[in-house]
Amino acid sequence: MQGADSQGNVSPRMKIFRAKRDGGCHSFCLPSTAAVRFPVRLTFSMHRSHHCAQITTADLGATVSLLGWVDTIRDQGGIIFVDLRDRKGVTQIQLEPHDNAKLGEQLKHLKPESVIGVTGKVVRRPAGTENKNLPTGEVEVNATALEIHNISDTPPFPLDDAGGDKVNEDLRFPAQWDPKLGIHVT
Repeated sequence: MQGADSQGNVSPRMKIFRAKRDGGCHSFCLPSTAAVRFPVRLTFSMHRSHHCAQITTADLGATVSLLGWVDTIRDQGGIIFVDLRDRKGVTQIQLEPHDNAKLGEQLKHLKPESVIGVTGKVVRRPAGTENKNLPTGEVEVNATALEIHNISDTPPFPLDDAGGDKVNEDLRFPAQWDPKLGIHVT
């Protein structure tokens, strides 16, 4: 067998090559027998299919996976809207906790700046609710799965530029380095 030694053992490098060749996407898509040989097992449960600013009306009906930070959370009578932000832009996510009890339980823990992954179907926003200021303003993602990667502590001041300018410097910079003294000054 190609890539095997005289006893028929396959090298970890050859397992990675075969996993990629046989449809695996990355080196962590290895068979379960490979996990015994490697001391660290990499597990990724959600992969990004698009960045937040890449979803357009051309993607209507497609199932997408997004990863990013929670920008805002709005409850509109039982339907929760989350603005998900990544380095490319913002996308509105629609979550219906009454249809999915697991989603409803997870939504209780969400805070702004938490890191989440969402899988769902791209749908057109209802007429009159489009946001022309966003590249993704004509569509939203109707979430079917939500994975919370990290819950953020509530920031002591708003992170947006408009609110951050009005914050006292003592709160913004609690510990500063004094180069003359060579110590942190609080």
